Amino acid sequence: ASGNLFVNPPSSMVLTKAFAPATVPQSGSTILTITLQNTGTVAASNVALTDSLAPLTSVTIAASPAPVNNCGGTLTATPGSQLITLVGGAVSGPGSCQIQVPLSVAANAAAAGRTNSIPPGNLVTSVGNNVNTTSAVLTVSAGATLAKSFTPATIGPSGISRLTVVITHANGAAAFTGMAL
Repeated sequence: ASGNLFVNPPSSMVLTKAFAPATVPQSGSTILTITLQNTGTVAASNVALTDSLAPLTSVTIAASPAPVNNCGGTLTATPGSQLITLVGGAVSGPGSCQIQVPLSVAANAAAAGRTNSIPPGNLVTSVGNNVNTTSAVLTVSAGATLAKSFTPATIGPSGISRLTVVITHANGAAAFTGMAL
């Protein structure tokens, strides 16, 4: 008896993701970069990718700047949502491409580290799928607090009171720049 045995070669697709910056304050923003790398010699076509931000509570796709896609195909990243999809993309072999999506962090987001993952099978191509989970950590830090007081708190007509404004930088928060009061 005889038969044919077809062995699928291992996937040549490597998927990575990163947040820049990886630590943001409440009401802050970051850019999610997803890199698709084809380590094989055959071009990947019909590239389809799905990344759900759902585990990142209080993090959504920002209205601007616009997402950037140099993987071809159609990228869908609707502002206010938590779903990023790519259909019909292509990656040369060997070669790579990137998708960059701006994200907004809500003002009431809890200060904590959050892991966002793309599970196996969420990248599908003509040369193979992602076989490993790809993750990145986004840390939300407590922002600044603002307090003001008057000394003395009560004055008569034509009286003078001093206004004191105190901005407190929370531990672990990113440095503040470009502040205006």
